[in-house]
Amino acid sequence: VQSTKVKTLVSIVSQPVTTTECAICLDNLTDTDKMITRCGHQYHAGCMIKHMRQNDSCPLCRGILV
Repeated sequence: VQSTKVKTLVSIVSQPVTTTECAICLDNLTDTDKMITRCGHQYHAGCMIKHMRQNDSCPLCRGILV
């Protein structure tokens, strides 16, 4: 028998975490290629899209995003 685990989305924060670099690739963030998650962590959009193809969580806090 397989158990079903209920996933709860991470809470939305009012302000993003202050950072100047993508936590995935460690390169500098720019305003034109930035994605901010519900939990306020910031990544390059391309880095986050690659991550989300295999994961449903934030790379930093592991909160469920989708």
